[in-house]
Amino acid sequence: MEMKEYEFYVTLQDGKGFKVIQKARTMSEAKQAVEAQYSNAKSVMFTRVPY
Repeated sequence: MEMKEYEFYVTLQDGKGFKVIQKARTMSEAKQAVEAQYSNAKSVMFTRVPY
């Protein structure tokens, strides 16, 4: 399975938000990686489907 780029919007506890691009095989794998990387995040939202 090929690696795709998934885009997420991460909001931290202090209210600051930013985009994160994560390469992974599936969306759930990418989201798990982002959540692990930003364990202090208030929310992690999927924003873009790879083509």
